Amino acid sequence: MSKTLLKIIAFAMGFIALAGCEKIKKEKDTTDGKILEFAINEIEYKNVSFNVVIKKASNPENYTVGVLLSRYGDPLDQEQSNLRMASKSMNEADENGQLTFNFYNLIAGETYNARAYISTPEGKRTYTDDMLTFVTDPAKVPVCAFFAVTPTSETRARYESRWDNRGFTISEYGMEYSTSQSELEKTGGNKTKVTGSGGTIASLTPNQTYYARAYAKNAEGIGYSPVISLTMPAEPDMQCVVFDVFPSSTAIYAQYEWEGKDIAEKGLIYSTSESSPTLSTGTKYPEACAVTELKSGYTQHFVRSYATNKAGQTVYSGTKTVNPSLAVNMGLSVKWASVNVGTSSVVGYGDYFMWGLTSLKSNFTWEKYDYYSSGQITKYKPGDSNRSLANSDDAAYAKMGEGWHTPTADEWNELIKDCEFTLITLDKTTGCKVKSKKTGNCIFLPAGGSYSDSGNSTKGIQCAYWTADVNASGTIYMYAKFFSYHKEYNTPNVSDYGYRYGGRSVRAVNR
Repeated sequence: MSKTLLKIIAFAMGFIALAGCEKIKKEKDTTDGKILEFAINEIEYKNVSFNVVIKKASNPENYTVGVLLSRYGDPLDQEQSNLRMASKSMNEADENGQLTFNFYNLIAGETYNARAYISTPEGKRTYTDDMLTFVTDPAKVPVCAFFAVTPTSETRARYESRWDNRGFTISEYGMEYSTSQSELEKTGGNKTKVTGSGGTIASLTPNQTYYARAYAKNAEGIGYSPVISLTMPAEPDMQCVVFDVFPSSTAIYAQYEWEGKDIAEKGLIYSTSESSPTLSTGTKYPEACAVTELKSGYTQHFVRSYATNKAGQTVYSGTKTVNPSLAVNMGLSVKWASVNVGTSSVVGYGDYFMWGLTSLKSNFTWEKYDYYSSGQITKYKPGDSNRSLANSDDAAYAKMGEGWHTPTADEWNELIKDCEFTLITLDKTTGCKVKSKKTGNCIFLPAGGSYSDSGNSTKGIQCAYWTADVNASGTIYMYAKFFSYHKEYNTPNVSDYGYRYGGRSVRAVNR
């Protein structure tokens, strides 16, 4: 055998030997488990999963792979009570040597640290050199999808909010506002809180800027909308200087006067339920001074006057609480009827009566007067003991029934003493507003004047109403006393000298 051939054979055997050594080495390496990769697979809210890729051992069931998790720094520095741990047998790995570890219900928005390890059959642990650090997602508090605040007047605003609940039931909605943005955003700051996803804010200040944000709570915490600002409208230059009501059993009349700039509309508004009615909650009567559609069956009505300017701002008077009734409490010894005898209207003149008669006449002369004959008075005359009307001769009693009577001179004088008298025009009718100094209630006395013969020259000028008393100063008792308020003299009084045959209105009273 040549030397060359021997060399070739020796080289080949050496190569084979080296190859065999390499194979043994590789098989020896596979007997030791080893972590090849440690990575975060996914962070979803308060849950996290890790992937651990291992190099499998020949007997994987004897090896354990695990993950340590800590909130307080390196897991290797922590006591077991500060750790969350998970472990699996190496033989649970898939064909690629991958194991998945899941941790649930971590703290939202918190920083965590993790290390993986592999434990040999002898219990020796080898940890990854690199520590993974991560932060869980923030808490899933509600997220505001829409928030708006809109002024509806100088002192009121409407707010509305809509929310994404982030998968948790919202336990409370609301909003909070302040005149200071820093106070609004500060914990425990000076702010006002209201609840509800929408509603009305009242008692705001005209021309004031406010800062507001909506909030909503769920099991994960509280979410806020961005802060918005709004400036309330300035108070309009409109003021109600007079507002009085004159109720009857079928209608409510009102006197109202407004002062201010750019008034585009004014009128009445009333409700049977809303104690301070607005244009959106009450029944509106533009420019009217009468509410004639009283709700039957209701004993209380709430009435206000309103004015709206050209900018669309509305101002309201104070509210009057009205109990529709024929009898008005003036705080006196008797209640006064709200209308004249013979009419159901507050502004109606009613019937005209001769004194002491209950029947109606077309001409008002001595010859038509039932208690006059041959120039002499035949009833309530000198020698009679009765100086005041009997029920049989009282138009108020005859027309309105038991309990009603024509006021005596003393009852008229009591009205004069304890009330304020003002000449006004109500629903195109001139008359006298009588306002009690004790109760604030009002009655209206239309200026019906007095008839003599077939004429009435004082209609619209004089309020003339019979009393129940005869004038006993004359020997023939030609006169009866009557209440008078004349437009020219502007002073209420009880006159002693009214010819009995004259046609005058009667306003009844009731004890």
